Amino acid sequence: MVSKALVVGEYQRKLEAMAAYDDVKLVCVVPHSWKTEGGELKLEASHTRGYRLAVQPIRFNGNFHLFHFPTLGRLFRALKPDLVHVDEEFHRIVAEATGNSVLVALMDNLSSRTLRARLWRGVMERGALDRTKQWHRAILEGLEARDPEVATAADLMHLAEGEAWLRRALGLSTNRNAEDGA
Repeated sequence: MVSKALVVGEYQRKLEAMAAYDDVKLVCVVPHSWKTEGGELKLEASHTRGYRLAVQPIRFNGNFHLFHFPTLGRLFRALKPDLVHVDEEFHRIVAEATGNSVLVALMDNLSSRTLRARLWRGVMERGALDRTKQWHRAILEGLEARDPEVATAADLMHLAEGEAWLRRALGLSTNRNAEDGA
């Protein structure tokens, strides 16, 4: 798990509950602190039974929707996790960049409602996580280059791939035209 919010000790209780399962080996990546308008929240390692807090340096500390753990790739290569949970920040950043408040609300709603399906896909479909990261990287590169066509194309391909998997998983046709009668 990767989280800036888990610098707060009380929030760590849920990790203790998850780590209590025999088949769960849990590592949570957190920064040394998180900057807020009210000051700096220093890491409180107060509820850490059964799992490891991996304290990592963070860039853009205090920027709620745009922060970066520069050593995360190295840590993941060392840990070789089966599953990674990261806050939905990437999707929110992209939605907010549009300036469209309806899209932001829609993304917040869809992200929470599709989490289980996306996690299941990551477990069941070989290479799904790597492809997701590739699409996210392509979207980000388009945004950084201020090339909306590239970002949009990568986003559409990413969404189409996810939709096709979901349709297969639900036993639905992956050909939309066949369902529309065309």
